Amino acid sequence: MSTPSPALRIDARRNRERLLAAAAQLFEEKGAAFSVDEAAARAGVGTGTFYRNFPTKTALLSALVAQQLDELATQPVESDGDAAEAVLRFVRDAITGSRRKHDLVVALEAAGYTSADDISEASTRFRQRIGDLLARAQETGAVRGDLGLEDLLALVSAASASASRDGVSAQQVAAVITDGLRATPT
Repeated sequence: MSTPSPALRIDARRNRERLLAAAAQLFEEKGAAFSVDEAAARAGVGTGTFYRNFPTKTALLSALVAQQLDELATQPVESDGDAAEAVLRFVRDAITGSRRKHDLVVALEAAGYTSADDISEASTRFRQRIGDLLARAQETGAVRGDLGLEDLLALVSAASASASRDGVSAQQVAAVITDGLRATPT
Protein backbone atom coordinates (compact mmCIF):
# COMPACT_ATOMS: atom_id res chain seq x y z
CA MET A 1 0.00 0.00 0.00
CA SER A 2 1.47 3.35 -0.98
CA THR A 3 1.57 6.45 1.18
CA PRO A 4 -0.65 9.32 0.01
CA SER A 5 1.31 12.06 -1.68
CA PRO A 6 1.69 15.44 0.04
CA ALA A 7 -0.35 17.02 -2.79
CA LEU A 8 -3.27 14.79 -1.86
CA ARG A 9 -3.06 15.87 1.75
CA ILE A 10 -3.01 19.53 0.72
CA ASP A 11 -5.98 18.89 -1.56
CA ALA A 12 -7.84 17.07 1.22
CA ARG A 13 -7.16 19.95 3.62
CA ARG A 14 -8.41 22.41 1.00
CA ASN A 15 -11.59 20.37 0.53
CA ARG A 16 -12.20 20.37 4.29
CA GLU A 17 -11.69 24.13 4.43
CA ARG A 18 -14.06 24.60 1.49
CA LEU A 19 -16.70 22.47 3.20
CA LEU A 20 -16.37 24.50 6.40
CA ALA A 21 -16.61 27.78 4.50
CA ALA A 22 -19.63 26.54 2.56
CA ALA A 23 -21.33 25.34 5.74
CA ALA A 24 -20.66 28.70 7.44
CA GLN A 25 -22.29 30.51 4.51
CA LEU A 26 -25.24 28.15 4.46
CA PHE A 27 -25.67 28.44 8.22
CA GLU A 28 -25.66 32.23 7.87
CA GLU A 29 -28.36 32.00 5.18
CA LYS A 30 -30.55 29.15 6.47
CA GLY A 31 -29.53 28.29 9.99
CA ALA A 32 -29.14 24.54 10.43
CA ALA A 33 -31.76 23.82 7.75
CA PHE A 34 -29.26 22.99 5.02
CA SER A 35 -28.46 19.53 3.74
CA VAL A 36 -25.19 17.66 3.35
CA ASP A 37 -25.76 17.74 -0.41
CA GLU A 38 -26.12 21.54 -0.34
CA ALA A 39 -22.89 21.92 1.65
CA ALA A 40 -21.00 19.64 -0.73
CA ALA A 41 -22.38 21.41 -3.80
CA ARG A 42 -21.57 24.86 -2.38
CA ALA A 43 -18.03 23.68 -1.64
CA GLY A 44 -17.68 22.26 -5.13
CA VAL A 45 -17.06 18.71 -3.93
CA GLY A 46 -19.00 15.47 -4.02
CA THR A 47 -21.05 14.03 -1.20
CA GLY A 48 -18.43 11.30 -0.77
CA THR A 49 -15.81 13.97 -0.07
CA PHE A 50 -18.15 15.46 2.52
CA TYR A 51 -18.43 12.13 4.31
CA ARG A 52 -14.67 11.51 4.17
CA ASN A 53 -14.26 14.74 6.12
CA PHE A 54 -17.35 14.68 8.35
CA PRO A 55 -19.26 11.52 9.25
CA THR A 56 -22.43 13.57 9.87
CA LYS A 57 -23.80 17.06 9.46
CA THR A 58 -23.58 17.39 13.24
CA ALA A 59 -19.84 16.69 13.02
CA LEU A 60 -19.59 19.50 10.48
CA LEU A 61 -21.43 21.89 12.81
CA SER A 62 -19.12 20.81 15.63
CA ALA A 63 -16.11 21.60 13.44
CA LEU A 64 -17.62 25.04 12.77
CA VAL A 65 -17.84 25.70 16.52
CA ALA A 66 -14.22 24.61 16.97
CA GLN A 67 -13.15 26.83 14.06
CA GLN A 68 -14.98 29.83 15.53
CA LEU A 69 -13.34 29.30 18.92
CA ASP A 70 -9.93 29.22 17.25
CA GLU A 71 -10.72 32.35 15.23
CA LEU A 72 -12.02 34.18 18.30
CA ALA A 73 -8.84 33.34 20.22
CA THR A 74 -6.40 34.28 17.46
CA GLN A 75 -8.01 37.39 15.97
CA PRO A 76 -7.46 39.83 18.85
CA VAL A 77 -3.69 40.25 18.62
CA GLU A 78 -2.25 42.44 15.94
CA SER A 79 1.36 43.32 15.23
CA ASP A 80 1.49 46.03 17.91
CA GLY A 81 1.20 43.37 20.63
CA ASP A 82 -1.08 45.50 22.83
CA ALA A 83 -2.55 42.84 25.12
CA ALA A 84 -5.07 45.17 26.76
CA GLU A 85 -6.51 46.25 23.42
CA ALA A 86 -6.54 42.60 22.34
CA VAL A 87 -8.59 41.61 25.41
CA LEU A 88 -11.03 44.46 24.82
CA ARG A 89 -11.31 43.59 21.12
CA PHE A 90 -11.97 39.94 22.06
CA VAL A 91 -14.81 41.05 24.35
CA ARG A 92 -16.32 43.32 21.67
CA ASP A 93 -16.01 40.68 18.94
CA ALA A 94 -17.42 37.91 21.12
CA ILE A 95 -20.44 39.94 22.16
CA THR A 96 -21.23 41.58 18.82
CA GLY A 97 -20.87 38.29 16.94
CA SER A 98 -22.85 36.36 19.51
CA ARG A 99 -26.10 35.88 17.59
CA ARG A 100 -24.60 33.56 14.97
CA LYS A 101 -22.47 31.67 17.49
CA HIS A 102 -25.46 31.23 19.79
CA ASP A 103 -27.58 29.90 16.93
CA LEU A 104 -24.85 27.41 16.00
CA VAL A 105 -24.62 26.09 19.56
CA VAL A 106 -28.44 25.81 19.73
CA ALA A 107 -28.42 23.83 16.47
CA LEU A 108 -25.86 21.41 17.92
CA GLU A 109 -27.86 21.01 21.12
CA ALA A 110 -31.02 20.37 19.09
CA ALA A 111 -29.18 17.61 17.24
CA GLY A 112 -28.42 15.98 20.60
CA TYR A 113 -24.75 16.87 20.46
CA THR A 114 -22.97 17.16 23.78
CA SER A 115 -19.20 17.21 23.29
CA ALA A 116 -16.34 16.28 21.03
CA ASP A 117 -12.59 16.23 21.10
CA ASP A 118 -12.24 18.93 18.45
CA ILE A 119 -14.40 21.35 20.44
CA SER A 120 -12.61 20.41 23.65
CA GLU A 121 -9.19 20.99 22.09
CA ALA A 122 -10.30 24.29 20.56
CA SER A 123 -11.75 25.34 23.90
CA THR A 124 -8.46 24.55 25.64
CA ARG A 125 -6.51 26.58 23.06
CA PHE A 126 -9.04 29.40 23.36
CA ARG A 127 -8.86 29.53 27.17
CA GLN A 128 -5.05 29.43 27.15
CA ARG A 129 -4.78 32.23 24.60
CA ILE A 130 -7.32 34.53 26.26
CA GLY A 131 -5.87 33.78 29.71
CA ASP A 132 -2.39 34.73 28.50
CA LEU A 133 -3.68 37.96 26.96
CA LEU A 134 -5.55 38.84 30.15
CA ALA A 135 -2.48 38.25 32.31
CA ARG A 136 -0.31 40.39 30.01
CA ALA A 137 -2.91 43.18 29.99
CA GLN A 138 -3.08 43.10 33.78
CA GLU A 139 0.71 43.20 34.09
CA THR A 140 0.74 46.49 32.16
CA GLY A 141 -1.93 47.91 34.46
CA ALA A 142 -4.34 48.58 31.61
CA VAL A 143 -6.94 45.98 32.67
CA ARG A 144 -8.32 45.50 36.16
CA GLY A 145 -6.15 43.20 38.23
CA ASP A 146 -9.05 41.74 40.22
CA LEU A 147 -10.54 39.95 37.22
CA GLY A 148 -9.81 36.28 36.62
CA LEU A 149 -10.21 34.37 33.36
CA GLU A 150 -13.37 32.67 34.65
CA ASP A 151 -14.82 36.08 35.56
CA LEU A 152 -14.05 37.45 32.09
CA LEU A 153 -15.55 34.44 30.33
CA ALA A 154 -18.67 34.56 32.54
CA LEU A 155 -19.15 38.25 31.69
CA VAL A 156 -18.73 37.59 27.98
CA SER A 157 -21.03 34.56 28.11
CA ALA A 158 -23.80 36.41 29.93
CA ALA A 159 -23.49 39.46 27.69
CA SER A 160 -23.45 37.28 24.59
CA ALA A 161 -26.60 35.48 25.68
CA SER A 162 -28.33 38.81 26.26
CA ALA A 163 -27.06 40.30 23.02
CA SER A 164 -28.27 37.29 21.05
CA ARG A 165 -31.86 38.20 21.92
CA ASP A 166 -33.79 40.74 19.93
CA GLY A 167 -33.92 44.28 21.27
CA VAL A 168 -30.54 44.29 22.97
CA SER A 169 -27.75 46.38 21.50
CA ALA A 170 -24.67 44.19 21.38
CA GLN A 171 -22.46 47.21 20.71
CA GLN A 172 -23.79 49.06 23.75
CA VAL A 173 -23.41 46.03 26.02
CA ALA A 174 -19.86 45.48 24.75
CA ALA A 175 -18.98 49.16 25.30
CA VAL A 176 -20.19 49.08 28.91
CA ILE A 177 -18.29 45.88 29.67
CA THR A 178 -15.04 46.94 28.00
CA ASP A 179 -15.18 50.25 29.88
CA GLY A 180 -15.59 48.37 33.15
CA LEU A 181 -12.62 46.11 32.38
CA ARG A 182 -10.18 48.98 32.12
CA ALA A 183 -8.08 49.67 35.18
CA THR A 184 -9.24 53.27 34.88
CA PRO A 185 -12.68 53.35 33.22
CA THR A 186 -13.17 56.06 30.61
